[in-house]
Amino acid sequence: MSDWVMTGFVGYGRLEADLWLLGMEEHCLDDADAATRLQLLPSFPLTIGVDEAHRRYGFHELPRGVAVWDVASELARVCDLNTSSIGELDGDVLLAELLPFPRPTNDAWLPAHAALFADYDCYTRALLAPRAARYVRLIIEHAPRVVVVHGARYHSDVEAAVLALGGARVARLFALANKPARVLEIGRSQIVLVHNFGRSAAWSTDAKATLSTFIAALWREETLDGRETTSPAVSIETLLVGMFHHRMGNVLPKEVAAALPGFALDASKASLVMVVQREDFRRWATTRWSALGGRTAIEACVARDLADLLSEAKRYTRLHKRYGGTSADEIRAAVETAHARIATWESNGAS
Repeated sequence: MSDWVMTGFVGYGRLEADLWLLGMEEHCLDDADAATRLQLLPSFPLTIGVDEAHRRYGFHELPRGVAVWDVASELARVCDLNTSSIGELDGDVLLAELLPFPRPTNDAWLPAHAALFADYDCYTRALLAPRAARYVRLIIEHAPRVVVVHGARYHSDVEAAVLALGGARVARLFALANKPARVLEIGRSQIVLVHNFGRSAAWSTDAKATLSTFIAALWREETLDGRETTSPAVSIETLLVGMFHHRMGNVLPKEVAAALPGFALDASKASLVMVVQREDFRRWATTRWSALGGRTAIEACVARDLADLLSEAKRYTRLHKRYGGTSADEIRAAVETAHARIATWESNGAS
């Protein structure tokens, strides 16, 4: 396929904007819309105005009710930026997506996509890591003040690129009402990792309001003290046991699992509590394994959890048991919070 996905179109707006929103991938209506966009995207310059782009896509006016654009407008407002030109070439906000193919839903793989990659796994294996590195290099080059990365599925890929290119984690987990947030730093830029803004992500009104005040505080370089999560009722050991219980063989190759003494397919949760408290567990869980495609054991488990969130059956049979929650929204929130706390545990061990 054309190399535009790595050297071409970046997003809507201008690279010199001080506020960037980086999502997972752009929403589209259906296969016809996806095909039209994929035909046009290789001809786009590095950035284009969102209004002009949608005229080329065939829209008479911008779609209404796009959650990301609404959030971008609110974040621009609290940062005292122009709210009337979100995603425009004369505006203060850049709208970009980590992956380049527009899709109508998270599980859609349409004929327009299949003409370029056989399936979603092939697509992400080929593009995810290099695209993440490309955006981080652009962040270093253009130094936006704040970058909001929305979409937990690919947080680990963005974080890996940030760390590989000289960035650092802020070793604290922040609370946005029912949503957690983490912060990375690279150069002069603050990168905020939050969950996607789609309606299925169940952001509460309080969480959206807290996100706005949190971004405004980062923007103004105010202290973040007092915004950390409160002491949770569930211990980090319990979360780690939940993540790794019965993960040998179905998620982690046997050669990886065998490298950790005491970790077995039939290990009880009680025995795993002792395992996760050992120092060699941290080394094992954060080592990059060739058998996992260069990922850590934690990254492999996170990837499976995020895939299971998309399946109603697996969400209840697997994730409810691992992390708690009853409704779909509660389970999602429990998984997101567990992942964020485990990421903080990793950071604290690396510091």
